[in-house]
Amino acid sequence: MKPKQIHFTGCRCYVLSGIAPTLSPAAIATLFSALAKEMFEIEQIATPIPGRTVQIFFAARERIDLRQTTDRLVAATQPWQMDILVQTAAAYRTPKRLFFIDMDSTLVQAEGIDELAKEAGVEAQVVEITRRAMNGELSFKKALRARVRLLSGLPTSALATVWRRTTLTPGARELVRTLKAHRCKIVVLSGGFDYFLSRIRKQLGLFEGYANRLGVSNGRLTGEVIGDIIDGKKKLALMTAIAKREGVSFAETIAMGDGANDLPMIQRAGLGIAFCAKPNVRAQAPCNITQPTLVAVLDLLGIRSV
Repeated sequence: MKPKQIHFTGCRCYVLSGIAPTLSPAAIATLFSALAKEMFEIEQIATPIPGRTVQIFFAARERIDLRQTTDRLVAATQPWQMDILVQTAAAYRTPKRLFFIDMDSTLVQAEGIDELAKEAGVEAQVVEITRRAMNGELSFKKALRARVRLLSGLPTSALATVWRRTTLTPGARELVRTLKAHRCKIVVLSGGFDYFLSRIRKQLGLFEGYANRLGVSNGRLTGEVIGDIIDGKKKLALMTAIAKREGVSFAETIAMGDGANDLPMIQRAGLGIAFCAKPNVRAQAPCNITQPTLVAVLDLLGIRSV
C-alpha cells in the first residue's frame, strides 16, 4: 500500500490526517487555528475524500511529541467528533504491507465468548469477566480460562447458532477489498475462537489468522482451551514472526484492535490504531478511531474504498 509521494526535507516534517462523519469548513478552520497556536508551518493541504478527510502537511521547528500533539488537536476539534493521526513524514511515506487486526468487536461486532455465554445461560458472569479483561484489569489468560470453564457442557451446536447471528463490522468488506487491492495482506490475530475465525477468513478471503481452540468431547465443550492461549504477548510474537517471514519491517505494518490484549501489537506497529476501544486502551494507543465503521481506517489513510 503506497501513499502519495510528498517531498519533505529534514526530520521535523509531519502529516496530519483528520477524519469526521461530516468534515465542515469550520472544522478544518479550527484545525488550522490549533496548528497555528502550536507554531507549526503549514506547507500543504489536501482533501483526499472531500467532506470526510483532510491531510495537512506541516513543519515544526523541533521534534514534537506525536501523542501529546494529537491529544491537543483532538480536544480542539471535539465539537466535530474528529479522529486525528499525526505522524512523521517518513512514516507517512512508508508503504504498509501487513495489516494485523483483532476479530471480536473489531472485525466483527460481537464478542464470541459473550454470545456463547448467552447460549449457556451464564452471560452475566462472562460479560463481567470480559469487560475487566478487555480493560486491562485482569490477566487475559486467566480471564479466558475462567470464562471458558463456565461454558463446560455446552453443546457444540451452539457454535453454529452464534455464528449465524455474527455480523461483520460496517465497512469490513470495503476495508479488506481495498487493502488487498493495494497489495496489503490482512492477518487476524484473535483472542477469540478458531471456529469463528475460520469462517471469517473464508468469507473475506483473508491472508492468515490465529485464534484460540475450544476443547470438545462427545459433542460438548469441555470447558478447556487447547494449546497456547493467544493473549497480547502471543499476538506480538505472531506479528513479529509473520513480519519476519514476509520480509516486512515493523514500519510497514498496521495493527488494530479494541482491547488491552491488542496493545502490544498496536504499540509496536508502524501505525497502531485503537478501534472504538476501551478507555484504558484509547489512553495508550498511538491513534484512535471512534467512528463505528472500518471505512474510517481507509479515510485516515486517505484511500478511497474500492
